[in-house]
Order: sequence, then C-alpha cells, then structure tokens
Amino acid sequence: MDQAQLRELLGDAELRDLLDLDALADIERRLQRLEEGYKARTADGIHDLLLRIGDLSSEEILERSAFAGVEDAVAALTRDRRIVLLPVGGERRYVAVEDVARYRDALGAPIPAGLPESLLEPVRDAAGDLVMRFARSHGPFTAAHVATRYGLGVAVVASVLQRLTEAERLIEGEFRPGGTEREWVDANVLRSLRSRSLAKLRQEVEAVEGDALGRFLMAWHGIGSKRRGLEALLDAIEQLQGAAVPASVLERDILPVRVDDYSPAMLDTLMAAGEVVWVGVERLGEKDGRIALYLTDHVARLRPPVAAAPKLEGRVKAVRDYLATHGAAFFAAIREGSGAGFPADTVEALWELVWMGLVTNDTLHPLRTYTGASESRRARRPSPARFRSRRSSPRASEGRWSLVDTVTATTATASRPGSGTKNRVPSGVNTPVMGFEPSGSAIRPVIRSWSTSTTVRSEEPRFMIRLNRPSGVNSSVSGLVPRPLD
Repeated sequence: MDQAQLRELLGDAELRDLLDLDALADIERRLQRLEEGYKARTADGIHDLLLRIGDLSSEEILERSAFAGVEDAVAALTRDRRIVLLPVGGERRYVAVEDVARYRDALGAPIPAGLPESLLEPVRDAAGDLVMRFARSHGPFTAAHVATRYGLGVAVVASVLQRLTEAERLIEGEFRPGGTEREWVDANVLRSLRSRSLAKLRQEVEAVEGDALGRFLMAWHGIGSKRRGLEALLDAIEQLQGAAVPASVLERDILPVRVDDYSPAMLDTLMAAGEVVWVGVERLGEKDGRIALYLTDHVARLRPPVAAAPKLEGRVKAVRDYLATHGAAFFAAIREGSGAGFPADTVEALWELVWMGLVTNDTLHPLRTYTGASESRRARRPSPARFRSRRSSPRASEGRWSLVDTVTATTATASRPGSGTKNRVPSGVNTPVMGFEPSGSAIRPVIRSWSTSTTVRSEEPRFMIRLNRPSGVNSSVSGLVPRPLD
C-alpha cells in the first residue's frame, strides 16, 4: 500500500477512518498473546513469549499464560538460565537469555554474570531490533509509547523510528481511530488490520433475504405506524421528497398508508402554508405522470440539476415567458398574457411545462383533475364542500401557476442529490428509479460533508442490505436509522 498516494487522495486525517477500532483491538490482543487461544500453556511457551514479545513483568506473564503453576515455571526457567531478570523501563522484567546483549547495548541494562560468551556478542542495531519487535507485537504506536516502555528519551526513539521508516521497515502515518499524533506501524500488522477492517465492512453489506428488506422498508417508511395529523404528513413528505411517484397513486396508495387519517385537505393545507411544493418529472400516458414532492426550502438542494434547458416554441414558450415576467398567476391571466386563443391550448401548454419540470401549481387540485383522481374520490365518498364554479376556466387549470424556482444560490455540495440532511435517499434504497444516479466521485464529497458536520456519525450502529440483482443493477439499503434487523 503506497501511503504517500493514499494520503494524497484522502488526506492524513481520513486515514484513521480506514481502520476499524474493534478490529484493531482484536489484532492487538492477539499480537500480545492475550487471546485465549494464543496464551502460553507450558514453560516453553513462556520462553517463546519473551522471544516474540520481548521483556515482560511477572504480572504480564501471568496475563498471557493459561496453565497452573506459572510461577513455578518461571522459577524453573530462571534456574536453568533460559530467562533472566533485567531492569527495563523502571521495573524488573524477564528477558529471554538470547536477548540480553540487545538490552545491554540498547538500554545499558546490566547483565548477570555466568552467561555464555556466545550470547554476549555486540549487536549491530540493538535499539532498532527492540523497536521492530515492539512494532511487530503492537498496533499503530507513537514514539512516546516506545519511550515509556523502555525508559528512553522520546527524541532518541524518534530518531530510531525515522531511520527504520527511511529503510522501509516501518510505515509512518495516522492510523489509530481517534488518535491525534503521528504513528508508526509494522507493514504486516497494517496488512492484517486492513484485512480485518475490510472483513467487518463486508459483513455490514452482506446480502440478506428479500423478506428482511421488506421488513426494513415497512419500518423505514412508518407504514402501519398509525401516525396521524399534519406533523406526520410533513415527516412522510420529508422522507419521500425527490422520489418520482405516479400522481394517480400518490393520494390513493402512498400517503394514506403512512398517515392514518390522511385526507387531500391535509396536503392542501401544507401547500397553502407554503410548506410543500410539487414538481412534475415525466408524463405517463395521456392522464398521468410522475411527480416529486419537496419541502419548500429543500427544492433547490434536492432537485437533480437540469442538463440543458429545453427548447420551447409557440404557446409553450409564450406561457413560460409570461410566468417569468409576471410571476405566479391564475389561468385567465396566463391565457390573456400568452396570446389568448383557445383555452385548451393554454392548458396543454401549461401541462407540457409541468412535465418538463418548469411549472408547478400552489395546489394539487389541477393534478387531481388531470389524473381523474377527484372524480373517483367523489364517487366513493361525496364531499359536502362541493360547489359549482362561476368561472369559465377549463378543467385541470385550477389554482395559481408559477415557475419552479431553481435559481436559488447554493454551494456545490448542497446542489448535489443527497446533500443537506441524512435522509436524502427517500426509501433508504439507492436505485436508478429514484431520479438520480450519482457516481462515486459525486457522492464521496457529500458523505464527507455529512461526517464533518456530524450529520452522519461513523460510530452509530449501521447496516446495509444488498439484493442479488442482474448485472448492471445495484441496490443497497443504508442503515441511517440505528436499529438492527431481526
């Protein structure tokens, strides 16, 4: 792994996010032989511990042993001169007899008399050997950690670490999650940490059965939650905003299952209060089309950017120009201001602009008339509020029409789909039908902005669900709500 290139791509601070804290703790316990399956079980095992880890106190040997009579085993190894006690880091620790020369040359530790001359030969790089063994038995560490362990000055240790880094025996960087200082790590240890961290991430995106996805989506959307009132409706719209849904089913199938007492008057109230707007997405046949609901303050941030302005001609262009000049207007004024003529021509021009995403209305009444939803609703349940209009406006032209305001100044990040709040993916499922297909390069800055603004916290419990789909179709569920699946 080329650390320089990695830092250039992600920045030093974000290298810490590449390692999983739990995986790091597991690796360190194994490297220190604290896991049950790695502990010493015989006297020879204790000797091997000292060769692999280095100097250990009596308490540290006990922590790393899993058999009765550890004290007797240590005493026997000492009598046999296989291990010796040396002053290291301000306390007496056991050292394998093969390492006494290293501790003498690196730390100036006095060695007991009577040892074979073959074990007392000078060591070429005693300090480097001790630091490398420390690195092989620990996760990412700082110079201060090594200095404290061996009772050396931080400057002395830093010079040794710099030399080992230049020799490509250690890797320098910022690795430990939550750390603030420069750290060093052995390449093999870092490789193991990376593998375990990736394994944990793969478990989080492990594919599950479709019924698990179904349970998640039902809970995510609050279907069957029995919530009531305008606040519940606002919450549902906030979660659905930006999703392109057929207008004919919006008030029949989508909103009623999320809001127990839903009625069209509730959505009209929110629109009249300026809380919600709707925008056309595409026409579906002659009497239907996909629309998207938005909270008014979120339209500019959440609407997918239009690649190029459509070319307008004739009555369509005249209607658009009139609205751009005069602002919101009722049908009669729009018809007169765009050249009069047959009312049906103006209605058709308005709806062409609607399905281009350029024009909207301050009520859903014309959309209900357009799709025939108002007639089917009256057929099921007559409304006492019906009246006979005294105006001559044609059907599907009710309300006040205006251009969709997409000129709001926003930052580059805020204008990307998915920016601003944590529930930008309306259903928790990111698929092409949601109205946008962001690439990795487009989404990465958004995720980064969420993290830095604490909108999304990396320590929150989270999960992902991946469906097995045909090649080229990618669906995933991101656990933005911190609760597990059954």
